[in-house]
Parts: sequence; structure tokens; C-alpha cells
Amino acid sequence: MNAASARCAGLFVVASAALCGWLALSGRAANPVAPAPNSTAAKESAPLDDNNLIVNGRLEIKHDGQATGFTASGGAIYRYLGDQRREMSSMGYALRSSERAGEITTTVRGLTAPQARWFRFSFRGLPQSGFIVGEDDLYIRIAFFGRDGVTAYDSKRREIYSQIERARRDLSANGNGKAGGSQAWQTYTLDFELPFPQVDQVKISVGFGHGGAAAANASGANAGNGNEVSAARPFGPGARGNDAGGEFLVDDFSLERITEPAGATTRRAAAHSPASAPADAPADSYRPLGGRWFYAAMGAEPTPKLFDAANVDRLIYRDAVDSAPFAGNTTAWLRVGNMGLDGQVVRQERLVADNVTVEFDANSLVVHTHSLPNHPTGRFPEQGFG
Repeated sequence: MNAASARCAGLFVVASAALCGWLALSGRAANPVAPAPNSTAAKESAPLDDNNLIVNGRLEIKHDGQATGFTASGGAIYRYLGDQRREMSSMGYALRSSERAGEITTTVRGLTAPQARWFRFSFRGLPQSGFIVGEDDLYIRIAFFGRDGVTAYDSKRREIYSQIERARRDLSANGNGKAGGSQAWQTYTLDFELPFPQVDQVKISVGFGHGGAAAANASGANAGNGNEVSAARPFGPGARGNDAGGEFLVDDFSLERITEPAGATTRRAAAHSPASAPADAPADSYRPLGGRWFYAAMGAEPTPKLFDAANVDRLIYRDAVDSAPFAGNTTAWLRVGNMGLDGQVVRQERLVADNVTVEFDANSLVVHTHSLPNHPTGRFPEQGFG
């Protein structure tokens, strides 16, 4: 192991490399942090990301027991996503599959620029081991409205529970005692286009159905097929005090404008004209980087030497399903109350955009990181008794 970087020999996927920040130590001036004594991570306000169209997307600003600008129903609970005595965490929502259903919703208004009609919605989520729903009923939904919300148009929905089940099959052995390795923060995304010029606002929801009794039936149906939920005490923020571990923790809502994906015009034309090019025409030119890694190039642009938050969403791992495992997992926040290597306590939160970067040499995929976690961390000293 090189002290300045982590080398993934053979160009294999490194599970949770970008998620946890413990994989590698950067050769550049890193700024590892440890919580300052008697610090408090919970805040009444948070800095805004200029590119994020969702106000209070980090869910830290609250009013009357809810995140400002958000509504929740059913088994969606707004709370501190950790143990306040032991963990540096943040505010967010917990979707509890012990309930029949639950949903978090926010509305984004003023989408009036016709020249930029493509958007990417993302959020970060951590599924505890006991979170189970039936009928693949964990979803992202985008509903479109015009005339300032008066006229309802179409909606787009994506089920994401299958991603959780796949991670449980593939990553569980990475956890303590070879169990629970899939219980890690991941980024879930949905790209979409405003379907009509009249659309001026969208209602964004993350929710679930078929919980409760339906979830229990789904758990029983999985017996013996490798999808069983671990009976061990749940791992991760919020697990203490919740032995069932039946929550899907949700944080960091983001909506950003993106350029129209290559091939979108062709696919749109194909949908309206059978004589046009096939709808499944390749959107990008995949350039090999090594092993199963490819770069989804846009036109004649050069292949980057370094992958970071600006382009890592096009660093593709080709398997049965193409994926961008580093997308959304290369940034981190220095939180209020953390202490830098220089001994100074952080007074204002700051985004570290290059917390994780990726590059390739002749034989390896190389990951550099500043070792800042993008997940809740232990609090020192602990408050109260263990």
C-alpha cells in the first residue's frame, strides 16, 4: 500500500471507497479532522449551495418540527440522524418501514429558463438492515406543474429499492463480522427533462409504500435466497436505540441544471418518428481506461487525467448494469465544531469539492482523498454514559 494513495490492483471496484473516506491518504496537503471537545454539530442554519435549486437542501433549517420548505407524511420522521451524545451528524429524515407508507416532499418554483430544461435530482440515503418494503416500493417522484402550481401535468417516477437489495447481496460481507456492509451512505439520482414549456415548478418526493405487514411478508419471501436481513444489531447512525434497524435515512436534497445529455434529441425524435434513428442509439462514446472502467466522452473532448466532482459522473464501471459508483461521493463538508490539522476549530461549514479524486496509471486505479468523511462520525468526548 502506497502511503500517498490507495491502489486498487487489477482495476477492481473498491466498495465504499468514495463513501467512507478511510480508503486512502492523499499525497497532497490533507486536512483530516477530529471533533473538537464540547462541539455541537446540530445547527439552525446552513450555507446554501449556489448550484442547488432546493432551498434548505441540507435539511438543517427547521421550523415547527420540520425542515423548512419540506413536508412529511406517514412514516417519514424529521430528526437528528445519529446519537447526539456520540455522533457528529446532521438533521434529516428517517423513513420507517414499520409503517405502511411515508413520503418527504418539497416544491421548486420559478423554473422559467427554456434554454435549460434538463435537471438532476439527487439525495443521500442510508438503508438500515431492517428497512424492508414490498413491491420494490421505494421511489423518487417528480411531478410537473404550470401556472405557478395551478395546472398539473405529467410526473416521472423511479423505484430504487432494487439498488438496496443489490447492495445487500454484493456488499454485506464488507461489514463487521461479514454482515451489514451495505449499510453505508450512497447517492441516489434521477435525471429528467421538463416535458412541456409551460412547466414552471416541480414537486419532488422521496417515499415508500408496502411497509408494515407487507414488508414482513416480503422478508419472509426472501428466506433462503440470499436476501435475508441480518439479525445483528444494526450498524450506522441512528441505529442505537432502534434495535429493529428498520429505517432509511435521508439527507442532502439537491436539484441542479445539467446540459442536455448527448443523444437525447435523437431519442426524442425517435419517439415521435418511427423512421428516425433507433431510440437506443448510444448516447456517449465509451473510451476504455482499463479493466471494466470507461469514460463516457462527450464528442471529441479529451479524456481527463483526473476525475473529480466535475466529471466523475461519467466514470463508468461496466458490468451487467453500467454504473458510476463515484458519482455524488467525491465531496465532503467540514462541519462546525470539527478541528483541522492546524488545531483551529471550524466556525463555518465549508464544502471540500476535491475530497476524493480518481486517476489511472498503467496498471491501477488510484484514489486520493483528504480523508474527510461524508457520513456521521463519532463524537469525542461522548456525552452521558455509554
